[in-house]
Amino acid sequence: MEKQIKIDEVEVTDQSKFCAICQKQLSTTKELNDHCKLKIHYVNILKAWLHVNRVECEREKFGVSICCPDLICLNDNSFPVQTFVDELKWISVVVENNGDHTVVIRCVDFLVDMPVVTIFDDLGQNINDRSLYGFGVTKKEEKIRFARLEPNSKYKFTLLCDSSEAGVYCIPLVFDMYLEEDERSFAIIRNFTIQFTSHLIVALESLPSHKTTTRPRRIENDLISVIPGKQIPRDSYRNPALERLKSELELGQHQPSEILRSVYKIKDLDMNKSDNLSIAESTFKENILEMFEDGLKESNYLEYFQTLLHLEELQMERDIQAYDMGDARLQEDNKSKNCYKLTVPGLRENRPSVLRGDKVYAQRILMRDFRDNVIYEGIVHRVENITVTLGFDEKFSQMDVNNTQFVITFTFNRMPLRRMHQAVSFVRDYHMPMLFPNVHNVHTQSDSTDTVYTDFSPFNPSINNEQRQAILQILNGASRPAPYLLFGPPGTGKTMTLVEAIKQIWIKDNKSYILVCAPSNSACDTVTERLLDHIPASEMLRLYGLSRDAGKITDKLRRFNVAVTRAKALLIVIGNPYILIRDQQWGAFLTQCIDQRAYVGCRFCRSEEAAEDIYERFKRLNCSESF
Repeated sequence: MEKQIKIDEVEVTDQSKFCAICQKQLSTTKELNDHCKLKIHYVNILKAWLHVNRVECEREKFGVSICCPDLICLNDNSFPVQTFVDELKWISVVVENNGDHTVVIRCVDFLVDMPVVTIFDDLGQNINDRSLYGFGVTKKEEKIRFARLEPNSKYKFTLLCDSSEAGVYCIPLVFDMYLEEDERSFAIIRNFTIQFTSHLIVALESLPSHKTTTRPRRIENDLISVIPGKQIPRDSYRNPALERLKSELELGQHQPSEILRSVYKIKDLDMNKSDNLSIAESTFKENILEMFEDGLKESNYLEYFQTLLHLEELQMERDIQAYDMGDARLQEDNKSKNCYKLTVPGLRENRPSVLRGDKVYAQRILMRDFRDNVIYEGIVHRVENITVTLGFDEKFSQMDVNNTQFVITFTFNRMPLRRMHQAVSFVRDYHMPMLFPNVHNVHTQSDSTDTVYTDFSPFNPSINNEQRQAILQILNGASRPAPYLLFGPPGTGKTMTLVEAIKQIWIKDNKSYILVCAPSNSACDTVTERLLDHIPASEMLRLYGLSRDAGKITDKLRRFNVAVTRAKALLIVIGNPYILIRDQQWGAFLTQCIDQRAYVGCRFCRSEEAAEDIYERFKRLNCSESF
């Protein structure tokens, strides 16, 4: 269907004397002919043409191109301009004839009357007159001047922008031309979006705010390029040989599917919020909810955890976007070359956290609604309070960074998630019998050839009787192959028990390999430092993530390159069973383990009197009643 022009209704008394373009009724044929020679009629024709076929109006023709050397041309052949009120802004507009024909420029003017901008020709004469033709370099008669362009020649115009008030003006500029040899007429239109701002507005916009700002419109350009950032210098204590290691197992990308992304937009997968989902998306969501309701099984293990990981990633994407900024400013870092500091409101709370080595992307704002077609990657070198230091390519420093606004986009490192997906796939292929054992094949007693320990000499004299019994059960493999659950509220000695159990395994079974994991670097550091009191550093390996800041590693731990290992006694520290037992899925799992004697951990009560049981156990642990 062709695009139609919507016009106001005008009373037509004589169709032969009516101008349909200008919607004006004339009295005589002579008035109609005179009207068709007016500039307003010609401008209205161009406006109608632009409305019906904008692409054709903006397309370059017969080798004639129009450019602004001082501005960036966007995909839609428009030029964004930003300037300050009460300051003159000069813009050069060059018409270049790269074709084989001589071209005559007979009119250049704005399709809308804008007093904030004036156009001059190459002779410096004001060409905003009211005649039909209006300007040029060859003055044949008064007010009728033309610009003649031979092949491979140029002609320059100058726009002068001046306004006493802030605002944004969208001004289409038309170039009316014809070929000299056959007088074929054509026109090319260019749009200028001119924004007048003030120093007060800039100062107010630069104030920090915790509110998420609206992002400027991205330039839809296939030629957008991303310039990699400055890599973090290798720490002196890091072993270069480790960086050359390659994984023998394939590490896939494991991106969330598009249909899962669409479904995730409905918060919490609410069954009552499916109005905007397609049939396929609704079916997909129902299948996910049904899988979660059925619970974790051997048959759905891979799909179950992959879906959870993908949902976790989608939430992480949403969380990290809270740091995105639409009008950020960077300050040069005096300590490192090509590094710049960015203040991130809310970063102190670490929700979510930005880590060393993460990637942040900066895109220059050309004006309020448009971005540059180059994106600069900044690598996080340091995180200090609410400030991150980003390393950019040296090309970034060629800009006036301190006086430039940027769109900042935060990302997170997907490597841990990819490793988790790899681990889930690996377990599915090789270790399912351990996670879903056959009841008849579960041995809750130690092998007859193993030594049975009835007592031990603790390294830590503060170990109490309950902690001693837990360590003995770990040494004897009482829960093997099921995990031994070590739990308790904060301050009840879980870390002390864990460290003592590790030391006892090390001293009594020198063939064991012990792997110690913790949810944070500080927790691993605490365990490692306590182990160093009795275990030589030569028998431990401390592994750090690349995101760990070397400056935060203590001198005591700096000699390590966490440690370590698989063991006959498997220790997994998880949450409080009193809470887990009340969860539908975990409660069923723990109950089944107890009923099948696959659980030989610390005793806990499953009855409604659990609170009294906890109180009695706290008393035995010498905990105060105020705890």
